[in-house]
Amino acid sequence: MRGNLPNISIGLHGEGMEYGMPFVVGGLAALVALAAGILAHVDPLTTLWRAALALVLGWVGANVWSVITSTGKMPEQESVEAIASPADVETS
Repeated sequence: MRGNLPNISIGLHGEGMEYGMPFVVGGLAALVALAAGILAHVDPLTTLWRAALALVLGWVGANVWSVITSTGKMPEQESVEAIASPADVETS
């Protein structure tokens, strides 16, 4: 269950994998770990391991945060039929 987190679809012609907010948070954590390793002149293999660990921890942390803060209810969505068309509105 993704809750009400936004999805990002990557692919050709609208087809592709959907990446939710946990993946984005993990990716940003990995980029920060990579940048910190490069700026600190750390061994490249160690930097990659740290970035991979940051990716996993960011992904898991964002999923846990989503579960903790979710209300258990799906957001209400208005259907096309529920929206009144101008012809349905009474004029007086």
